[in-house]
Amino acid sequence: MTNQTVICGLALIVIGIYGYLNGQLSADEDYAKQVEAQKLDSTIEPKMKDMKTALIPAVFGGLLIVCAVVVIAKPTLRKHVMHVAAMIGVLGVIGGFVPIIRSGDFDFGKAAVRNGVLMSIVCAVFIYLCVQSFIEARKARDTSAAV
Repeated sequence: MTNQTVICGLALIVIGIYGYLNGQLSADEDYAKQVEAQKLDSTIEPKMKDMKTALIPAVFGGLLIVCAVVVIAKPTLRKHVMHVAAMIGVLGVIGGFVPIIRSGDFDFGKAAVRNGVLMSIVCAVFIYLCVQSFIEARKARDTSAAV
């Protein structure tokens, strides 16, 4: 399960970095438009957008990778750490829907909505893998206790 945790963590990091860079490009275009508008109307003050929230999937991915590293370093903590990782996945699914709720519509053209949906999908797949792993561990523990 450690490998799947690292893969999902890396996928979330990629989603976060992509969202940040994509947001920066669109913010640069918006800023250029604002500068042009300022030339016509001096009362307009151009402002750059802050795109730090686009990195939220990367934070969740980093937390998953930290969980995997802890399991590799201290295998006796596997059960507890993987439950924490599953909880991070649940929070990731819920958190992925925040941009949709904030925007009020499901406009997949918006980078925030797109990244939120991707984050929710990756985290949902991770939760599925966690549940399957927990079921297999329970079965293995029950069969070893029965013998």
